[in-house]
Amino acid sequence: MDYLRKKMDNLVILKQVGIMSEANNIIDQIIYQEENEAKRLELTRNINDVNLLRQLVESYNWDDGYAIPLEVVKHPRCDLGLALLLFWEFDTARMYYQDPLSIISEYDSEGEKKNKISFCEILISGIRNNTYKAGIIKYDTGFFGEGLYPGDERKQRIREIKTKKAREQYEEVFMKPVL
Repeated sequence: MDYLRKKMDNLVILKQVGIMSEANNIIDQIIYQEENEAKRLELTRNINDVNLLRQLVESYNWDDGYAIPLEVVKHPRCDLGLALLLFWEFDTARMYYQDPLSIISEYDSEGEKKNKISFCEILISGIRNNTYKAGIIKYDTGFFGEGLYPGDERKQRIREIKTKKAREQYEEVFMKPVL
């Protein structure tokens, strides 16, 4: 019986590895292999897993432009956790939130400026208007959640202070973690 159980476990692992390998192939194709931007955008639109979208943005070289990130924030599978990750971990949208002119570079082409601004506006309005729903991706913004560390008053206090200070700059919807 144990032999059969181990065989089944191995099959599950092989299937998962196969899926991961396929996912890595899609990411590699979008980021490194495909030179035609229209095809890269189509490949991004055809992703059907939010975890793969997350892997894409985490692997993506943001110096390559905002066309791919723009497709991610417009993607129907983009959930609130991923949207918050994009807002807090990659500076552009957060900078735009505070000062829209701060993200424009004299070196950006007109098309790149348009993509960058669209990325920021869609992401910010999507979070603000609850377009993105809580889903698979979890993201801790570092604010609120003082009760996450029972017995550790120091961590609770730090989180409380960070939340109070951030409330001066950000709307609550941008600060609430998705846990």
